[in-house]
Amino acid sequence: MTRDSSQEEIIYSDINKSYLVIAPPGYGKTFTMGRRIKYIIENKKISGKLIGLTFTNAAANEMFNRLDIDDNILEKKVYITTFHSFCYNILRNYGSKIELNQRFNIISPIEREDLLKKNLIDLGINQDSIDNVYKNDFSEWILEKRLKLNEGYKNQDFEEIFNKAYDDYENNLKNENKLDFNYLIIKVIELWKKYPVILNFYRKKYEYVLVDEFQDSNMIQYQIFKYLINGVEKPGTNSKKLNFMCFGDDFQSIFIFQGALSNELRIILDDFDYEIKELRVNHRTTSSLIKSINLYLRKGELSTLGINNKIDCYLFNNVEEEAIFILEKIKEFQKGGIALDDICIISRMYFRLNNIKELFENNDLEFIYLKDFRNDTIERKYLNFFNKFDEIILEQRKSGKISSIFMQICENSGYDFDNDIVLQTIYEYIKDYELRKDIKKYHLWEKIQLIKNDMLLELNWGEKIREKTKGKIYLSSVHQVKGLEFSKVIFVGLENFEFPHPRICIKKCINNEVINIQEEKNILYVGISRTKSNLILTSLKQILNREGKIKKRTLSCLLQDIEHFINIIDINNPLSSVTFDSKKCWNC
Repeated sequence: MTRDSSQEEIIYSDINKSYLVIAPPGYGKTFTMGRRIKYIIENKKISGKLIGLTFTNAAANEMFNRLDIDDNILEKKVYITTFHSFCYNILRNYGSKIELNQRFNIISPIEREDLLKKNLIDLGINQDSIDNVYKNDFSEWILEKRLKLNEGYKNQDFEEIFNKAYDDYENNLKNENKLDFNYLIIKVIELWKKYPVILNFYRKKYEYVLVDEFQDSNMIQYQIFKYLINGVEKPGTNSKKLNFMCFGDDFQSIFIFQGALSNELRIILDDFDYEIKELRVNHRTTSSLIKSINLYLRKGELSTLGINNKIDCYLFNNVEEEAIFILEKIKEFQKGGIALDDICIISRMYFRLNNIKELFENNDLEFIYLKDFRNDTIERKYLNFFNKFDEIILEQRKSGKISSIFMQICENSGYDFDNDIVLQTIYEYIKDYELRKDIKKYHLWEKIQLIKNDMLLELNWGEKIREKTKGKIYLSSVHQVKGLEFSKVIFVGLENFEFPHPRICIKKCINNEVINIQEEKNILYVGISRTKSNLILTSLKQILNREGKIKKRTLSCLLQDIEHFINIIDINNPLSSVTFDSKKCWNC
């Protein structure tokens, strides 16, 4: 597709300005970023290196692989990594300056959760309520206090307990020579504040900074970016400011629950000199209807492009009807020549996919259920493997071949290695590690420690699974499929108390509270923009709740914003017209 050079050319070539580039899905972000990097390198605008920071390894790999630059020059001049990997390498080199043992272990999210829960129980939280207190109150407290750096936040019921539990957690990590993902970043900030000379070393080494998916950064990640650009600000100092380019999009901010800056994307207005540029031409989506919907959600502009067509939204009496309908649609797609791996079924939350998953299994339809490939799911499933590696690290065993040890663990644990994508991926990762010359001098436990740390930092399971599997449908939450694209997308669960999230519907519709539902609107936008050409929506008229009672449901209020693009079809009465007004929830 021809690119719109008039809107993009200026941000390729003006090295003396910094830019925040608003880059919606399919709008040429990677192409633009590659052009910027290539211009800087080929025109020798910097003498050092350029660093690209992002939040997932999938994004880092995509950015790196699409650069049209000679490999030798690329290796010397460009370093693209995640925030966590960048900070990990800094601490491996300089952690001792802040009394950190440089042979530290990174703990996994599950290990972190278990340790925090234990501390809460030790401080008197009832065992029966621990999951609820941790998931809701404590997680929000950590989010506000530690990720958003909101020191004024207090929990009305548990403030003293939470402070003590987290202090104990920090001491646990220090005593056991461990760091979690957040502390990788927090410790680098501590290091740079205490030793500005180390920060300046990195600022001289990396003379230009790019950040991808800037809307997903939290406050502590933002501090890393800010220090790289501005240096440590002290009275009487006037550090040279580095130029940068950030790519972000408020409408794709769906990780607010993880502390993402969200609508504070333009927070950098207060800290930097920069210009905003917006990419407008969608280079991915082939459907004029989907382009029109995306434009309307972003700008409120009602385009005539594609308006004669509408998205079909089907209403079902129950999940069984819905699942059967979807199975028949998949068969239609196959007859039309659509590959299964170009079809994705998404929902706001995973439980809405359970009946579809079961029906696919009963009909021998090949699919990938991405929930099975989340880090926490993998850690729980392969606990024997991770525990055995931890034992070797703790014992500081000096000799042995890692790949042989791994295969022995698989055999002893009864894992089906020959039919297990995860185990095969880990094995390949280990074999590649064993070939590295730079680790040959290390003892066995040190090599395993490096491998385990790097696996937690580097392996992106969604990306790996898509590389390794073909001919399988994707079933995923919107959050986990972000960044991927498909020809056919079926978006299920578009009923209230599912989407928006139940907590929001209770507050907004039952308690009449004023609730900001922008994040839910963003999830809708990201879900719709996963398709290149065709989208189907589904919703239930009633559900069976956990108590076995039938509860009526109405069409999601989120769809009001695009109701003129939607054709509502009651599957039991397809010839009768259904208007959106008759399906609204109470107060929306």
